[in-house]
Amino acid sequence: MKYFTLILLCAAVLQPVRAAEPPLYPYPAPEEITLEDIIPAAIDNLREPGYVPAMKPGEKVLIVSDRSVDPLMKEAFYVAAWRLGAIRVDTIVLQGRLDVTDPADIILQIFETDWWPQWLWDAAAGYDRVIPLTYFNPVNLMEAINVPGEGWRNKWAHETNTVYHILWATHQQRERLAAAKDYPGELVWALIRKGYDTMRRGEKYHLTDPNGTDLTWTINEHLWKRYHELWGNIFNNHSPRLHLGKSPDMQGTFVSSHLHSGRIPRIEMAIEGGKVVTVEGGGKIGDYLRAVHEKYKDVQYPLFPGPGVNWVEYAVWGFYPVPGFAPLPDHPELAWSGKMWANNIDLKVGVVHLAFGTAAGGFTAKFTKAHGYPHHHKDFVLFRPTLTVDGELVVDNGHLVALDDPEIRAIAAKYGDPDKLLKQTWSPDQDLRFR
Repeated sequence: MKYFTLILLCAAVLQPVRAAEPPLYPYPAPEEITLEDIIPAAIDNLREPGYVPAMKPGEKVLIVSDRSVDPLMKEAFYVAAWRLGAIRVDTIVLQGRLDVTDPADIILQIFETDWWPQWLWDAAAGYDRVIPLTYFNPVNLMEAINVPGEGWRNKWAHETNTVYHILWATHQQRERLAAAKDYPGELVWALIRKGYDTMRRGEKYHLTDPNGTDLTWTINEHLWKRYHELWGNIFNNHSPRLHLGKSPDMQGTFVSSHLHSGRIPRIEMAIEGGKVVTVEGGGKIGDYLRAVHEKYKDVQYPLFPGPGVNWVEYAVWGFYPVPGFAPLPDHPELAWSGKMWANNIDLKVGVVHLAFGTAAGGFTAKFTKAHGYPHHHKDFVLFRPTLTVDGELVVDNGHLVALDDPEIRAIAAKYGDPDKLLKQTWSPDQDLRFR
């Protein structure tokens, strides 16, 4: 009898231990925001996306989410696609790399890696439109091609005839969609246009912030010509790409404590001729930059004016005043998509971010794949910047001056109270993580 008991005990001990079920969006979503509150904004996003073709009746749609994304977002886009005439709507919910939570690791292990499994890409090719609620970096990771007469195109999307639906302005949170529901698209695009026109007519740029950033650079007609040759005649806050100049002239000091994925130790970079020449601090991401800058210092990437991976790709400012754009609270179980602040922060009015590396919007992806080199694209964010263009104040200590422009206020007045519509609803002074 004792031997039988021993066998039972051993069997119990040897039973495989099941992993704990991954949490489902642990950030507490406001229960007062219902599905019907956010469907209208999801419909607007599919009907007037801005950067990709609008959805048409008869499409087959695939929604890709993960467990760090508010589940109600998936439902909103699911219903929106049906209401716009889809003939099939499928959803896939990935685990979403909940094991990676450190801001530097999120960038180094995921942001610069094509982490969607191949079976998902194979499946997605059979749809007319893919809606990625789970964060993915298609612009820099996926190969870009220049289609005559059209400019920039994502190669995978072009060859499969599948629209990769870029969600710049709605991602992860029901608060975002709820806030955008009644916000006039005309006003958003007017602010984008205002920023683009400022860049287009400007030449001399000067960027400072209270933490020690002090940079100057020039944008000229040669740079604009090269930009339009690759990306076409589009306007957004990411134009133009500084590395396309014959002799990039950005110089000075850049200081930041934030990646798109969260807070990091203070990093300070000295910049000369559009290249980072020294990196101080930065913790894990600083160590990485120092190592790769040395390792790849003699490698010539396509479209860049010289060798190395330490180029400044662009410097841009945010234009989007819609409420709901704020960093998510830190939560130990909210990883990957939940930790990526890119679509939460860098479009926010008054925020400036700089990109460093050699991704060139996907135009170097084929080269990196062929040679086993890194894409290398790092975004660092400033929350209290002051920016002038030819002496004209564009951002004043984090305040987007265009919000006070009479033309912009007149457009806002068509839809409601300009003071309310153009109010900056989030400030870094409200969050201890940004002090």
